[in-house]
Amino acid sequence: EELRKELTIIEENSGDISSIVALQRIEQLLEKSDAQIRDSYERDIKFLDVTQMEDDYTNVIYLLDRVQTLELTCASTIYPKLNHSLNVLTTAILVILVFMVLMMVEFSAELHRQIYVPITRLVRNVREISKGNFEEPDIQMDSHNELNYLATAVNGMKKNLSLLIAAR
Repeated sequence: EELRKELTIIEENSGDISSIVALQRIEQLLEKSDAQIRDSYERDIKFLDVTQMEDDYTNVIYLLDRVQTLELTCASTIYPKLNHSLNVLTTAILVILVFMVLMMVEFSAELHRQIYVPITRLVRNVREISKGNFEEPDIQMDSHNELNYLATAVNGMKKNLSLLIAAR
């Protein structure tokens, strides 16, 4: 009777989480009843009617078949949902990954503009000064950071060197 009630619940709620719980409950009841039947048959084998044993066996096989069928029905409704969720998650991860790569490219470009280009200009101007070329125009920095301080110092050094060389 308990098994029939559980099967009714599963048939009414096929594909729902409660049906999975009911299927687990049925499996437990079947295992319990199977063990009880075996124990009973072993104890009372002399007094049991063979036809009763066959009927019980047929009922258990029928219930096991129904449980397998219902498990497949539940799985066929749950797995597509899980697959869809996995696809959505994979898409979200790919979008986040692409966004992160684009942010890294933008960060690298900004780093290039803010640091590499001004340092290259400073190095080129210092090389010209070391060659004795004081005619290059002063270095102009767009930023107000340490690089601007270095550019001002190099420009001042160039003017001082130019004045010292001209005074000799």
